[in-house]
Amino acid sequence: MDAPLVEKDHYAVCACFLVMSSFVLQKKTIRDNIEDDNYEKEHMTKRKEEAK
Repeated sequence: MDAPLVEKDHYAVCACFLVMSSFVLQKKTIRDNIEDDNYEKEHMTKRKEEAK
């Protein structure tokens, strides 16, 4: 790449930021999905018990 070192550093920092932010978002999404599943299980059993 024929770019000055400052520009290459900028691209490297941006790439690292994108990779790290995608890991953080993935972790939060997985945790949120687990919480949603637990919430649904808890409330679905209550609704089934109330329906009886």
